[in-house]
Amino acid sequence: MTPPTYKLPPGPRRSLFSLRALKDFLESDRDPLGFFGRYRQEHGDLVCFQVPGQVVMLVSHPDYIKHFLVDNGANYSKPSGIIPILGNGLLASDGEFWLRQRRMVQPAFHQDRLNNLFPLMVDSIQRMLGRWEEYAREGKPVEIPQEMLRVMLSITGRAAFTQDFIEQPGVLEGILKHNQIIHHRSPLAVRLLRRLFRRPPPSANQMREILEGLDERLYALIRERRQAAPAEPQNMLDMLIAARAPSGQAMTDKELRDEAANIFFAGAETSMSSLTWTWHLLDKHPEVRQRLRQEVSEAIGDRTPTLEDLPKLRYARMCFEEAMRLYPPAWVLGRQAREADTLGEWDVPPGTFMMTVVYHLQRDPTYWENPDRFEPERFLPERAVKRPRYSYFPFGGGQRQCIGNNMMLMQATLLIAMTARSYEVRTVPGFPVEAEASVTLAPKYGLQATIHAAPPIAMPSLASGT
Repeated sequence: MTPPTYKLPPGPRRSLFSLRALKDFLESDRDPLGFFGRYRQEHGDLVCFQVPGQVVMLVSHPDYIKHFLVDNGANYSKPSGIIPILGNGLLASDGEFWLRQRRMVQPAFHQDRLNNLFPLMVDSIQRMLGRWEEYAREGKPVEIPQEMLRVMLSITGRAAFTQDFIEQPGVLEGILKHNQIIHHRSPLAVRLLRRLFRRPPPSANQMREILEGLDERLYALIRERRQAAPAEPQNMLDMLIAARAPSGQAMTDKELRDEAANIFFAGAETSMSSLTWTWHLLDKHPEVRQRLRQEVSEAIGDRTPTLEDLPKLRYARMCFEEAMRLYPPAWVLGRQAREADTLGEWDVPPGTFMMTVVYHLQRDPTYWENPDRFEPERFLPERAVKRPRYSYFPFGGGQRQCIGNNMMLMQATLLIAMTARSYEVRTVPGFPVEAEASVTLAPKYGLQATIHAAPPIAMPSLASGT
């Protein structure tokens, strides 16, 4: 099929349609960050190319991104999801069904509801810190991604179901195995051959068993909460059961299962990645860690934090925001044009896939001074206001901005502050730390670290007579 013809603007940008495109496509699967970074560097903020069966526009300017996410967002659909555990929940669904579900789920994330979860967050973090006492005594390396996933799943599970869902037999093990499968895919050429010959991947049976085990427990919780029918919702699942569409229709058990899985799993997965990078960056920058601990000492001292303390932990939040800038968990964002559109001087034919590599945009020296440096002060309000809105968007944007972004920021800020007060996380010397652009942007080999009791805070000396 002859590819569509584009109206190209003057300059070095170009449209590539050839066998080279297939070669490039295979390369993009092996090293997506390097491949798309080179494309952007060579061809600018907009470059159009074709992969087998799909025309793609690589978009790298905040104004253009705002156009297809916000200004004309209704014309661009979200591609289907690829994380099996999430089903057809908010992260994967699209169109009218997505809008219906979003309106029904949204009340569970209102700020007053999140504020009520604060004591639960503190308790789950304290449980983690209790485990870390033993790690600090033994001095053995710990898998930080697994620790972060466990505490995040504890918070989201208790928020969604009241009970600590991961404490049920086999749940944590099943999720860890699920993650291992989805993050370690075969090369693209192998996947295409399997599709051609209709051969499932070797992990298909294992994945099916994992999902069946998790589904059995999720559906049991749904039945339990339906039967309980509390007068006032006691958790997020209760709110989903009570929710009604404008037509008066309630969610089916399958819809409840998918949305509950999105609440429970999606936020925990992205938080795990960002928190893992945060600890590695703090270990590499002891001066930042010292300022963080100073803030925590002044804000909460040795006492249990309260909701009123959260605004005082601004630097802890900035550390997390800066880690998400350098290593955005959702490293790439895509939308597909329903109808013809224009973007700057470009024609956008129907069906065009718009792709933005968030990782590169958030390291663009046009918007970020010394972009590869870990500098939490970038997120001071007076500095952040000077940047274009879509030069930083780890939670996406437009009507599909992550529904759990405020919850994620709350629990991450609290975890960073409470942990830094008591412990230092030190990456094992010589351990290879390399970003891998898979389902999320996570350390390719994980992150092994040792846990150490934090030294006393060195308080600044007071001048004589003060």
